[in-house]
Amino acid sequence: MSISLLALALTATAGCSMLRPNPEDLGPLPFPLSRQGQNQPKLFWNQKLEGKLTDLSVAERTGHVLISEVLEGIVENRTRVSLFSAEGRRLWSTTLTAPVRAQALSSGSDWLVLSTYDEELIRLDPRTGKPLWKLPDMGMCRPLILEKTSRVLCHHDDDASPGIVFDVLDESGKKTHQQRAPFDSLVLKVSGDESRILIGFVRGRVWLLDSEFKKRWETQLEGEIVDASVASPSLKPDTEAALLVNHPSQGQSLIILPTKASRRQSIRQHTPLQQLILADHGRWISVYGNSPRGQAVAQYDTQPQLQERWSQHSPRYADYNLKMDLLNEWTLLGFENVSDRNRRAHLLALDQAGAMKWSIPLQTDDGAYLYAQGLSQAQGLIVVGTDDGQISAYRVLDRHANLPSDKPAGDLTRR
Repeated sequence: MSISLLALALTATAGCSMLRPNPEDLGPLPFPLSRQGQNQPKLFWNQKLEGKLTDLSVAERTGHVLISEVLEGIVENRTRVSLFSAEGRRLWSTTLTAPVRAQALSSGSDWLVLSTYDEELIRLDPRTGKPLWKLPDMGMCRPLILEKTSRVLCHHDDDASPGIVFDVLDESGKKTHQQRAPFDSLVLKVSGDESRILIGFVRGRVWLLDSEFKKRWETQLEGEIVDASVASPSLKPDTEAALLVNHPSQGQSLIILPTKASRRQSIRQHTPLQQLILADHGRWISVYGNSPRGQAVAQYDTQPQLQERWSQHSPRYADYNLKMDLLNEWTLLGFENVSDRNRRAHLLALDQAGAMKWSIPLQTDDGAYLYAQGLSQAQGLIVVGTDDGQISAYRVLDRHANLPSDKPAGDLTRR
């Protein structure tokens, strides 16, 4: 078993389809080639949106894709939200009066929740796209779906309301809980089994809550939290949480917090990092950084002690990159470089030793840049999109070939 991270980056040409140019035209890649060969991912489907892409989510279990876009008009702009099947067929569309700020899609495609810049929180019917409920004055929150308890957690990650960390709502939209704190929250992460919620606050304060939002512990770290991740207790991990912390005088450190009464461990970082993922089982950590010092990606073992498994560094920074995620045993990286008036974009996979297994060069023109991504590991799909509305889905795991039938969203049932 191993862990991997995902920093998917994506591009497309403005006004035309995403193409795969000759890899020799895209310049050298900053990673060694793997000795073990791997089939190149195949383009599964491609769609060109009418408007500008603003967000993209992929359902982990079913592979459905939720797309938000802005339709630019002569008088005013409108926001359109659409649900696509795993095979790329548009199942429905609905129009909103305000741009989508953040969206969440459950693994079974039965929960679709949006927050807008009008401070509304909206749940859509997965069969039709019509609102099941709308809640005004919810602030600038980011929705997270808690599937096992049929609830929505609305994290106030950029809100003017002091003291409110998140609200919790049931399936009818009724507010059932409000979490308050005397600090501003920077990071909120939910474990894969939804039984733990890790919150990182300003000035290094950390809380760990259970699934009923009761505080299990809190601790104080020296410095400011950059990113954090939490393991799933159901898998009985030895490491409960991992954090990247910037100290004003000592620099950046990777810190792990154990589940048992053993000592806290940390490793100083010499290249600035921004993203971190702790595997659900707590035994591996992936990190990624992009700065004027270049790109850095690494994996760490947490047992029997925190130590580096492998690392790669490129002296050139990426002009654009996106988030990390986990995909089986692979580390997926996506980044875009601009030089000599050419955009060079890559989507690639690193193996357990940090060597490159495959690479997909993505052709881009001026006017389109890396924007959004989504992943269904169960279906072996990566869906990438650019700001100009180009959406492409790639098959990356042939052994997960049984895609769901192209049936209406109305046949979807809640887990």
